[in-house]
Amino acid sequence: MPASVVAPDLTPDGVLGLYADIERRLSRHLDGRGDPPLALVDRQLPEDGLARLMSRLRVPGVLDGVDLVLATSGSRSSRPHLVGLSWEAIVASANATRRYLGADGTWWLTLSPHHIAGLQVVVRSV
Repeated sequence: MPASVVAPDLTPDGVLGLYADIERRLSRHLDGRGDPPLALVDRQLPEDGLARLMSRLRVPGVLDGVDLVLATSGSRSSRPHLVGLSWEAIVASANATRRYLGADGTWWLTLSPHHIAGLQVVVRSV
C-alpha cells in the first residue's frame, strides 16, 4: 500500500485539517479498517529530497507494520533519517505522557507536526 505524503500547513486551518486527518486515521485503525501509511514531510523539502523520500517509500516491505513516517531532526548526523512508527507506539507514548502529567491538559502546537514532538502534540489532542 503506497504512503500518503503530506506536508503539513502550519496555518490554523492547516493544523485543524491535520488534526481531523489524524483523528480519522486513528479511529479507522482502532476499528480495524486502516489507511495507507502517512508520511509527514517538511513543506520546505526540496524537490530532489521529496523524490528521494518517495523512492524509499516504494521499496517493497519497507512500510510493513508502519502507520506514520517522520524524519528525525538530524541532530546526530546533520541529515534527517526516516523513522516508521505504528499507531500503537504513538498512542502508547501519548498515554504515557497523560499518565505522567496526571491529566489530559491543553496542548499548544508550537513545533512542526512533521517531527515527532509536534506530531505528539496533535495526537495528544485527539
